[in-house]
Amino acid sequence: MNSSKVGKTISFLRKHYNMTQHELADKLGVTDKAVSRWENGYGTPDISLLSKLAVALDIDIESLLEGNLTHWEMKWEGLLFLNYPDGITAMDWMYGIRIVEFQLSLFILAGISEITIAGDIEQIESIKKIYGDGQTYGCSIHYVSCQCKIEKNREVLIRSINQDKNVMVISELCLIYGKDITKYFKRIIGDCGSYGKLMNYSKTYSGIMFYGKGNHIEECVIKNTYLERGVIVLQIKDRYDLFDASDLLRIIEKGMGEKVYNLGAIAMRRGMIKCDEIKL
Repeated sequence: MNSSKVGKTISFLRKHYNMTQHELADKLGVTDKAVSRWENGYGTPDISLLSKLAVALDIDIESLLEGNLTHWEMKWEGLLFLNYPDGITAMDWMYGIRIVEFQLSLFILAGISEITIAGDIEQIESIKKIYGDGQTYGCSIHYVSCQCKIEKNREVLIRSINQDKNVMVISELCLIYGKDITKYFKRIIGDCGSYGKLMNYSKTYSGIMFYGKGNHIEECVIKNTYLERGVIVLQIKDRYDLFDASDLLRIIEKGMGEKVYNLGAIAMRRGMIKCDEIKL
């Protein structure tokens, strides 16, 4: 374990999430002097603290120990296409959360706060009334009117963003749930140099793609990236699938005793908004 690399990573992420040394120390049950020593490379956290530290700094343990900040050094934007099966819209509910809020949450879990939503005017206007420019949730939301059921239209918009930015694209509706989703997203983003298609362990497509900056869609070689076993990917192709997804979320929330995919709560945990600003 390289104490200097670990210390710089702790310092960078603590500041990134607007935490003082004292606040981080409180989360870990140590003194702020201990945090200061780590950040200055004069020691490393005890192995028993690594799991808590990784959660507090929203990083996986491997990246923390490697001093891997690749994800935070790369600029990524999110692009959400309001492309749903007939009879389903962005404002429909999936057990307590709107479909669009669930999808926006996936970007926040990946550490992406600059998001473009593309779709028909009626859906966009409905979303604007509730989520506005995204500042309430610590992100920035832009809107583009686009007939995104047409694949060619989607490609044109992806290409326009992808010329100078890396872009994570959600183009289909799927329920994704599992442990350490954030870790998977960030590792994929850190490793993605061209065109990645996210699949679950059994090769079910998640509706999510990752495009490295400046890659031409027509020339991209698809690199399938797989989530580990235990991560649920449920494709939603009709309202019956939506009912199944709602039932699954209900069971998960009942078992956990807390809501999942609440945009405000996720933004608060990641230091994007303060506790008193949260909108649950």
